[in-house]
Amino acid sequence: MKINWSKIKVVIFDVDGTLYNQRKLRMYILMKLLKYYIMRPQRLQELKILRDFRREREKRAFDALDDIESDQYNWGAQASGVSPEKVRNVVEKWIFSIPLKYIPYCRYSGVLEFFNNLHKRGITSAIFSDYPAKEKVDALGLSPNCIVCSTDRNVDRLKPDPKGLFVIVETLGVSVEE
Repeated sequence: MKINWSKIKVVIFDVDGTLYNQRKLRMYILMKLLKYYIMRPQRLQELKILRDFRREREKRAFDALDDIESDQYNWGAQASGVSPEKVRNVVEKWIFSIPLKYIPYCRYSGVLEFFNNLHKRGITSAIFSDYPAKEKVDALGLSPNCIVCSTDRNVDRLKPDPKGLFVIVETLGVSVEE
């Protein structure tokens, strides 16, 4: 299929698994987890917290919610039997912070060039992710024009709900067709 680039004003990307090799990143993190917890067996419960957090989020992918940013930690806390603050701390460390060090090594080849080509053509780039993406995008060396997350107050919907896409379209002042 040939793309008529002259009619496209915006290209919207997911982050995880789209702009970088998620499997490769998971291998880096698995090694880091093993190394960390083998020395701290008393903290193994944190692995359950991570699993429960992800599982509970996935269960609610089709739910209409009011405050995903807070609710996701409450769901994980209920499932794990710990405080929402504990869940937030563990998730912040293992899902949001530690991966940033490894993401640049996992970026797919051609991603930077593609973003640069979009920019040269005057095409806006945007990001829509289920997780906060600003730091990941920075780690990838990318500079999209717009970043929207499922947990943003004006979205509050997990993918595959398209609300985040509509927020991007509205924010950038383009039509869905563009």
